[in-house]
Amino acid sequence: MNTTHLPKNITPQTFDRLLSRYPSCVPEKLAELERERFDDMPAVLEQRKRDGGAWLKKGELVRLVEWKL
Repeated sequence: MNTTHLPKNITPQTFDRLLSRYPSCVPEKLAELERERFDDMPAVLEQRKRDGGAWLKKGELVRLVEWKL
């Protein structure tokens, strides 16, 4: 792998600035999967954790794998 253009150090401020741009880089067709992954699933898992465990249902796991791919 060519690492010529990779920074050796990145400041937390630069990381936060670049991370804040991430949503604008997500293609529209993947926006729903992103929302499910970063908003819906954590909330569902947190609620299930309060109810005594944290798990994904099959359909939720399928959507997570779709997001990953």
